[in-house]
Amino acid sequence: MSVPDPGANAGPAPGEAPRPFTGPVYQAPPEQDEPWLRPAPPPARPARPAAKVPGTRRRFERRVMLLGAGSALAVSVLVAGGFSLLRDDDGGRPAPTAAPSPSATARFNRQVPPGWSDRAAWQAAIRPGTRPAIADGGMVALVTNDRRLQLRHGATGAVIWTTAAALPPDAAGEPVATHADGRPVIAVQAGQRLLLWPVNGTGADPLTLDLPDKARLSWAGDGPLLTLPGREAALVSGGRIVRVTLPGQAVAMAVDGTGVLAATGKGLWWRVAPGAAPVKIVPKAPAGARAVTRVAAAGHGTVALVWSARKGGDAVAALHDAVSGQVRAAAAAPAAQLRAPVWARGADGAAAALGPVLFDLGRPAAVARPGFSPLTAAGPTLYGRIGKRLVAVPAAAPAAPADLPQGTALPWGIAAERVIVADRTADGVALFALPPR
Repeated sequence: MSVPDPGANAGPAPGEAPRPFTGPVYQAPPEQDEPWLRPAPPPARPARPAAKVPGTRRRFERRVMLLGAGSALAVSVLVAGGFSLLRDDDGGRPAPTAAPSPSATARFNRQVPPGWSDRAAWQAAIRPGTRPAIADGGMVALVTNDRRLQLRHGATGAVIWTTAAALPPDAAGEPVATHADGRPVIAVQAGQRLLLWPVNGTGADPLTLDLPDKARLSWAGDGPLLTLPGREAALVSGGRIVRVTLPGQAVAMAVDGTGVLAATGKGLWWRVAPGAAPVKIVPKAPAGARAVTRVAAAGHGTVALVWSARKGGDAVAALHDAVSGQVRAAAAAPAAQLRAPVWARGADGAAAALGPVLFDLGRPAAVARPGFSPLTAAGPTLYGRIGKRLVAVPAAAPAAPADLPQGTALPWGIAAERVIVADRTADGVALFALPPR
């Protein structure tokens, strides 16, 4: 099943769902703290809104591409070329300034997701053809109309920093909230480079690393993953690109912590860290499961697998601990609906779905909602379709989907208890931060 390339996103048009990143997956045969940056002081915390909704802490990552048995592993290539990190040498940070257009009465004119107000806490123009990134600490990164990268506080819209210079002409214009050396950064691909700005920095010149030749870049886990020719992958460690050798037929899936998760079509995976011997992980079978048929997703401390069931017409979707292989949560669903499932995980790590199986990551627990196909996740809620119906389904109560009217804005994520949505305005495209209703 192919998934739209996020680089082809022409901007958040009315009715358009956020387009998640893709990553590699496997299908088995049916039978089987670094000193490279100087952080500035953390931003001042604004007053918390009265209503509490889970905030966003991790980057927004979503779908995977599913491959048939015997196919070569696909890695979504948002960049083919250089990888870079730029140093933020200025230890200070400009004081947050009021957003140019925050307004407690700015009305969002599209249908809003359930539970959110149509009166925006703030709004900000965003360059058409780009999308926001939800970063750690309730921050929102965006590209301004004059092509500068800007970081705002999700609660108030206060500008934390703005780059002094416009993004390079070859910049893709798609900021990505990710991590490097365990610290939150905003990444932008620019030709043969990747530019990384520390979230807790000042917006000064980024740190830049060049990608190795023929490297393919993907974002499925905790940081940028480089898939290289031969049996190698690479990640950012100590402010530079560090290569690791992949064991056997394993293919790199995601960066996880300080290493790389690499899996085989039989469901085994390896933890490969720089300077250490690979560690083989054999997943524990969930109740009622027989054999792994897919490695569907990896990263953020977990590996998502699809297992064949011992009896009946079901399959079992399971979320496994990436270190121990133990089952964190699992549920059975119709096997036909798990043959090519879409993986969706919210930036805040509160909820995820593998096709019709919904995961409440906080508990953790899993429940099947047959017929559901996810589009995106924000907070404890999954958004997707059941047949032709657009629905919102709480991960903790998947038997009670809420039908969404045509044209409902699907969220890019939740930042500081504000849901981030977009719409066209008289001046172009704007982000709106909606508080809980």
